[in-house]
Amino acid sequence: MSRAEQVSYDDMRKRLNDSLKRFVPAEFINRLDSVVIFRSLNKNDIEQIVSLELARSRSAYRTQPDAPRNSRGPVCAGGTRV
Repeated sequence: MSRAEQVSYDDMRKRLNDSLKRFVPAEFINRLDSVVIFRSLNKNDIEQIVSLELARSRSAYRTQPDAPRNSRGPVCAGGTRV
């Protein structure tokens, strides 16, 4: 994690904790073991996931799915829309 990402994560964690304190009763917050914060996936993350899943499919079905490297772009681009 780069320095900029760490600062962004720390800021997001602080804002989330502040929001929790404003909207959630302290009795409930005290019962939580932890709050997990996930960062958004970027295009590179999604490309890695697609590659891993294709490799898993190859091994599970012992075949080579027709998914050349250049065809992964459209699949990955679709995954970044919310």
